[in-house]
Amino acid sequence: MTTVALGPLPASGERVRGLLTVAVSLLIFVPLTVLGAAIGWPASLGDPAETALPRLLENELPTRLGYLVYLAYSVAFLPAAVGVSLWRRQGPVTVAVWIAVGAAAASALARTVGITRWLSTAFPLAEQWRRNPSQATREAIAVQFGTLNDFGGAIGEILGVSVFAALWLAATIAGPGLPRWARRAGVPVVVLVAAPAVELAGVDSGALVSLSSASITLWLAAVGVAMARGRADRGRGAGSAQGRAPLPGGR
Repeated sequence: MTTVALGPLPASGERVRGLLTVAVSLLIFVPLTVLGAAIGWPASLGDPAETALPRLLENELPTRLGYLVYLAYSVAFLPAAVGVSLWRRQGPVTVAVWIAVGAAAASALARTVGITRWLSTAFPLAEQWRRNPSQATREAIAVQFGTLNDFGGAIGEILGVSVFAALWLAATIAGPGLPRWARRAGVPVVVLVAAPAVELAGVDSGALVSLSSASITLWLAAVGVAMARGRADRGRGAGSAQGRAPLPGGR
């Protein structure tokens, strides 16, 4: 079996990769601003159907726009995350890199599934709520909405934004590729990003969600700036040959 080897990017490639990382890290502020003004997001994610569904229709345009931008952010997270994981790594691809790339892909996929529930299902439920004033029908719609929101939230917010993102970051800082300051700063960020997963145990995450988002945004932006400026301690940045993983499929 053969292995996959990494080589250094030219300076222009590193700058592009860094600028992409900075742009992706800052893109989250668009849905925060738009959805925050329209529906009080993300604090409103747990609101019941009688509150959430009418509000969706009252603010349909900005809500759709905000979630579309959030969807774009979630898709763009994948190349940005992979770029960070591969930054300054040379030589055979290690197990940590494969884990990081896989976790980044899983995180992006889970995020998109969680966001799509609002664009594809929540609005039709809101229309049904408006057209059917009977209590029995609305109770049934409320059950559907609650189930959809809980399941989609577990996939998007817990698995995508928390669990898989924390796994990606942990695998990324585990190797020698990143500068020492980025690896050290990444340790508390991993803890904060993983913290909202306590909701799977029935514990309210509270302010942990905001701390998680703020920490990963700042870390990504700082790493992106360093990548764009070429501030690399390349003497310490070469990838290790230990833990090398063969290319799946043996080719």
